[in-house]
Amino acid sequence: MPAAVTIYIVHHPQSEDTLNLSRNLLNWFRLSDATGSQSDAGLPVWYRREIAQLPPPATKTSPRDSTTANARYRFDPEMTWDGALLNVVILLIDQHLVSSIDWCSAVENLLREYQKNPRKMLILPVALHDSFYRMTDLYESCNPIRLLDAPNPQAAAVTLRRLASEAIARRLRHTAPGKNLRKLEVFLSHAKADGREIAEHIRDSLSHYGQMDAWYDANELAVGDDWRKKIQAAALKDTAAMISIVTDHYSSRPWCRIEVEAARTPQPVDPRTCRIWKLQPAVAVHKAGNLWSRLMQALAGLPRIGWLADQPETSIAEIVDRLMLETLLGYAHRQVAKELKKEEAKEDIPDHQHTIYITWTPCPYTLAALQEQILAKKAPFTPTQITRIVYPGYRLRIAETRELNTVLKSFSRQTKLISFEEAFLDIDRKRSGRQTPAGPPSKRIKVSVSGIGNDSELQPHGIGCEHLEELLSRLTIALLRNNCQLILGGTLAKLNRTATTRLLDMAQTWLPEKTLRDISLAKPKTWPLQNYLQWPDCEQLTPEHHASLAGVCRMHPIYPPGLPPASLIGQMDASTLLRYGADSTRILRTKTTELADLRVIFGGLLRSTRGWMPGALEEAGLSIQKQQPLLILGGFGGAAADIAQFLSSTTAPVPESLQYSPDWVLRKAADIPTDSLRAIATFHADMLDALHSWRTLLHADKDMEKTVNKIPRGIVMECLKVGTIRSAVGLVIEGLRCLSATSARK
Repeated sequence: MPAAVTIYIVHHPQSEDTLNLSRNLLNWFRLSDATGSQSDAGLPVWYRREIAQLPPPATKTSPRDSTTANARYRFDPEMTWDGALLNVVILLIDQHLVSSIDWCSAVENLLREYQKNPRKMLILPVALHDSFYRMTDLYESCNPIRLLDAPNPQAAAVTLRRLASEAIARRLRHTAPGKNLRKLEVFLSHAKADGREIAEHIRDSLSHYGQMDAWYDANELAVGDDWRKKIQAAALKDTAAMISIVTDHYSSRPWCRIEVEAARTPQPVDPRTCRIWKLQPAVAVHKAGNLWSRLMQALAGLPRIGWLADQPETSIAEIVDRLMLETLLGYAHRQVAKELKKEEAKEDIPDHQHTIYITWTPCPYTLAALQEQILAKKAPFTPTQITRIVYPGYRLRIAETRELNTVLKSFSRQTKLISFEEAFLDIDRKRSGRQTPAGPPSKRIKVSVSGIGNDSELQPHGIGCEHLEELLSRLTIALLRNNCQLILGGTLAKLNRTATTRLLDMAQTWLPEKTLRDISLAKPKTWPLQNYLQWPDCEQLTPEHHASLAGVCRMHPIYPPGLPPASLIGQMDASTLLRYGADSTRILRTKTTELADLRVIFGGLLRSTRGWMPGALEEAGLSIQKQQPLLILGGFGGAAADIAQFLSSTTAPVPESLQYSPDWVLRKAADIPTDSLRAIATFHADMLDALHSWRTLLHADKDMEKTVNKIPRGIVMECLKVGTIRSAVGLVIEGLRCLSATSARK
């Protein structure tokens, strides 16, 4: 099923500036925590940092045309235009790209693809260097985003995210390229008593932040106009989006309330069926004074930011950027809802006739307003007939769901909230034909999850470390909600890292109530996260760390055998320190294997690993030896991708990256004793033998329903090639429930 929008960010790998820009764009479109997202209903974003040679053309080249005689290139991995309704390619053009003939060839090939698929593609060139204008074909075909005069990298990143968001949103509003697209209109809702100054600031500045117009009632209404009707109509449908300027007097002004409620009242996309509902994109800017006031209920679900009176331009930039993102996501979610509705009907998903689709993250006010609108619009059904309300993203937190339950029950006791992702996974399961047990496991299952990466090793797969961190986050949420305990190895080594903070937050906000009741501070084995930390990382742990993690994560230090007293460690050379660290890592991997009921592996370092071999290889081999259920997610690069490639074919040789290399071991620890080197070689051979035996087992039977270590062979094999986060999470949860059911029968 195609996505509404897929974004590809293309840049030359040698440019540090474009690397940082690409990361900023990914975090923006994927909705990082800093954007105040709720269910993380962002857009898929992929990198393209490599090129590959195209096969030679079938026809002979004319000697007069020397340019076509040269080798031609494309961006790698190849972009697939059928995977989304709109494919956006953001080309970061700097001197590194322009100076490479092969990369210029890849850009030319992209333009040829664009000529074949103009309706499915939007190319956004970004001029970062004067040499961009040497690329005449690109310049003449696509108007660029110009960042040549950006005063600093941060300003360039902010301008780029804003203009890219606006361009994509405008394109989604008009399906055919090349039209004269009208500007986005923004209605400024404010109380004149204390909000006029901010409204005028925004109105006067809005045109400088892209192709947008402000709808400001003092300017738009002619003398004698029906001002009530005009303002209500503008807030309801005539403008593309709304900025609500919340000051002390705002909530007490009747027309401010009317404007907000009009913008926050759902409207059917098709009034005849009333199956898909939309909301006007809106954000709120808050400026507190010294008067008591109450927050409007209608504003509770809006993204909101404070007004910086001493930095108005900074505030306006943030407001406009977030409004553009909300506008873009609103259009994208509408397209997804249309596809989802169509596919659910095609697959005859249970209750699809009694399902409505909303294009925003639900809150109590908008759900209550939706119920009223169903009655007011005389929809061909009543609220009590609705059994499913499907919303964007992948999940709401437990507390958010609890807040919505009261309103939800007013529809009917059978009405459920279902995320877009859950609905997609139901379709995937229906198409696979597999009979997966429903509901989370009754018994708590311990799952070891390992996934780490290196940008240079992930580059050939079109991803970066950010993708692996997102996959880890999504897996963590899904596993915690399914009553699992996570066994981690070294994942939380840096306690002040953003990814670490995010995982710890998930362990506190995504747990089911039953799991929460079973947690005891006096019983660390009940805590949701168990993290094993190898030496020397474990040396950073202090009583303060353990206290701050109490009830959430138990930190287990792992020390290597024969480690001398702390007073002597400072006298060791680097090689000896690395050797002790590698030994500790090996013990850690053995320990997590012994404790876990299921192991999930993705990514994995190849040559920069801290152990004596790639960690994914060692963990997989240990799990196979133990006959432990094992799922390898092969579409996310790293050592796991190489292992998956080997396991998927009965004839593939062991990839060079997984083979034993004494030179590599000696570079890590040059003075390692011969007997230790021999023992490492033997252990490495044992891990490869385990892989060979498991490959034989996987291909010994074609029946995909038969289990391999308690998990259906079909799920294990699909995991080897899965390349999307949604599908990867779905397969892991399927495998988990099959494992639970098999264990229960025994």
